[in-house]
Amino acid sequence: MRLDYTTWESFTYEEKTQQLNKTAWVYLPYGYSDANTYNVFYFMHGGWSNETTQLGTDERPSVLKHVIDHAFADGKMQPMIIVCPTYNNTSSEDSGDYGLAIQLTDQYHNELLYDLMPERIDNVVELTLSTKEEKLYRQMERDMLLPYADGDVLALNAATLAGKLLQLSNGAVYDEFHNIRIIHDRKLDALEDLIEAANGKPVLVMYAYQHDLTRIHQRFGKYSLENPDGVRELKTSEDMEDWNAGRIAVAVTQPASTGHGLNLQHGSSTIVWFGLNWSLELYEQANARLWRQGQKETVVVHHLVVKGTMDEQVMKALRDKAADQNALLAAVKARIQEVT
Repeated sequence: MRLDYTTWESFTYEEKTQQLNKTAWVYLPYGYSDANTYNVFYFMHGGWSNETTQLGTDERPSVLKHVIDHAFADGKMQPMIIVCPTYNNTSSEDSGDYGLAIQLTDQYHNELLYDLMPERIDNVVELTLSTKEEKLYRQMERDMLLPYADGDVLALNAATLAGKLLQLSNGAVYDEFHNIRIIHDRKLDALEDLIEAANGKPVLVMYAYQHDLTRIHQRFGKYSLENPDGVRELKTSEDMEDWNAGRIAVAVTQPASTGHGLNLQHGSSTIVWFGLNWSLELYEQANARLWRQGQKETVVVHHLVVKGTMDEQVMKALRDKAADQNALLAAVKARIQEVT
């Protein structure tokens, strides 16, 4: 697929005085769907080449393009989107000048980050419950009750049930005496994987319930003067200052605490939604703390979603921009009718 876009002359990019019209070729894997999430691989050419060298065009695909097709079809590669851009600047012959080509590759990051790459990537990390864990979830969904000898988990209406199911999706739930009942660690394991994959890059975690925060601290450690590498909750101006200075590796906050005007974009570009909520306004406000003017990197927003649970309903509502209390109640009532 041909992608035409506008950018600026590389050596005077920041002045933005000379606009250029450029082309990249985008490979979409067989069976591509907007509903799926794909990794994106940016595949740059070498000297004496251009954006068509690696994979060709729609009319004249390269041999490598056919090799990749077969690798995907045979399951030897995970389906991905491949983008073939060019660092050629004011002339299609620029890459043929070795000295100029070296300088242009040094300058190319501006164009890649600000004109070609998306400003924000939404990633859904799908998680699966074990048979035992799913049985507990279905019992709560069907009976609105999880009985325990020293305190039941009980939902008296659809709204309360929605909250209990979201808690269960996160891995724990409060019983009638506000004790924490641990159900699973799927999201904690996934969060650990994402933190490790960040390779030292700061990560901002959005949690929903207090027991989410408690369990995150138990898994990764809580920040203190004695434990400066622990997970730190963003509450004070000092916390915000340290975050924006890059002095916090993993920060946690509730969406309601990250209101309008709070600037966190200098600290990182990675958000992990540990616990989802039904408020589209809070969701967009929280993401806008990093995805805003002044952010110099593509923002990646990870969503930890347990398959077959209320998480999927919330994710769909957020995508459709229909997340509110009415949508929550409608989803829960519809599900109750299905399972009863």
